[in-house]
Amino acid sequence: MHSLMVAGLGRVGSADDALKPSPPRSHIGAALSTGRFSIVGLVEPDWAAAARARNQWPALARVAVHASLRDVPPQPIDLLVLATPTATREADIEAALALRPRLLIVEKPLAGDLATARRIARRLRAAGQATRIGYMRRFAPAIGEALDMFATPPIKAIASYTRGIAANCSHVVDLLVGRYGAPTTAWAYGPASAGRPEDPDIDFGLHFECGLRLHAVALDGGAFAHLDLALFFEDGRVEIAASGTRIRVDRIVPDLVFPGYSHLGPVDAGWRADMRLGMVDMYADAAAHLDGLSEMRGCTPDQALATVAAIEAVHASARAEFRPQSVAP
Repeated sequence: MHSLMVAGLGRVGSADDALKPSPPRSHIGAALSTGRFSIVGLVEPDWAAAARARNQWPALARVAVHASLRDVPPQPIDLLVLATPTATREADIEAALALRPRLLIVEKPLAGDLATARRIARRLRAAGQATRIGYMRRFAPAIGEALDMFATPPIKAIASYTRGIAANCSHVVDLLVGRYGAPTTAWAYGPASAGRPEDPDIDFGLHFECGLRLHAVALDGGAFAHLDLALFFEDGRVEIAASGTRIRVDRIVPDLVFPGYSHLGPVDAGWRADMRLGMVDMYADAAAHLDGLSEMRGCTPDQALATVAAIEAVHASARAEFRPQSVAP
């Protein structure tokens, strides 16, 4: 068993599993489901949120709750999770480093702006702190298996999303960064939506160093949470729908529709459903890392800089009459 401390008991920290317990989507639920982690401390200034989490999981009944990371006494911690608000991220990183965890997982995005993200990444690097950013779709088995079927990068990708670039569409950007490298150029196709000034919806494009172009469409009028991605390869297509829980792979099929033409047809039975989204798999990977069996996969702080830089460049393009902007992590 590895010792675990979770800071932040909001939706991704614990509350998502109170609303829908299976499969586990919160940090508390995913960690406990692996059977590899013993929770030794919780950090939450909202005592009602802490009481809700302790009532939900009997394993937390006697776990100490601290109002702040700065109140945590020195103790051995194998894994520390920061699921605290982005606004306090830099101060929380400093407090986390003082506790010297063997592994640190930080909820996405790394920071709300690129300058802060750069300072955090430099600080983590200087401290030699093993850190991963909580983009769990990198660990989703069905997504990984589908993309592994293609040896070369996609030609183009088309995404559609709601509820903000940083909060939602950054999962798509991170998935592409992890697979195909950093974007080099960003451009907005139109102005930012007015409804969410802190994290607006914007139609935008990204050009990646491997030649891939992502076109993202914001469904700012949609009254639903949404994140879909289609990747087009020379010889096929991968569709990732329903926020990553439905996956379909198409490959070239000669004469599928018209004789003499090649078309894209479904592999196997078509759509595959996988509701896990990679959260439990991320914790299994963390346990293997702490066991010394493998290096932790996932998004590093330096890779997270590429995603934050891309988002900031999209905003800059929207302010600059939609002219392309370079992405400089």
